[in-house]
Amino acid sequence: MRTIALCIAALIGLPGAARAQATVDIHFDLPVVLPRPVVVSPGVQVIPEVREEVFYNDGWYWVRRDDVWYRSRNHRGGWMMVPPRRVPPRLVAVPAGQYRNWKAEKEERKAERKAEKREEKRERREEREHGHGHGHGHGNGQGQDD
Repeated sequence: MRTIALCIAALIGLPGAARAQATVDIHFDLPVVLPRPVVVSPGVQVIPEVREEVFYNDGWYWVRRDDVWYRSRNHRGGWMMVPPRRVPPRLVAVPAGQYRNWKAEKEERKAERKAEKREEKRERREEREHGHGHGHGHGNGQGQDD
């Protein structure tokens, strides 16, 4: 009877053991210290200047490799495969590879240029609304006594 109980216990434990043996330790080529995430669109942050395309969202690091998503709370390890339905839709919508080796300076310069253009438009609008800062007459400044 004891032998049967041991056999049953071993059989029950086998699925867990098989799963543990099938577990693959995923490694991504990430630096020990990552640069700060940069917001590239609402709800999407990217880790700039790394070879892998790394996102940060709601306390998780996310990496996509060959249409498979992985996430971890710590970029140094503990990566787990995530079913597609559990990946934030905003991340899925980003074209694969768009932020690989991405430089944050490009986005910052682009944002600065947009801000400068908005400021220029605002200034032009104010000038139009306030008559360019000059008088409102059409004369040449001389009287009409002639």
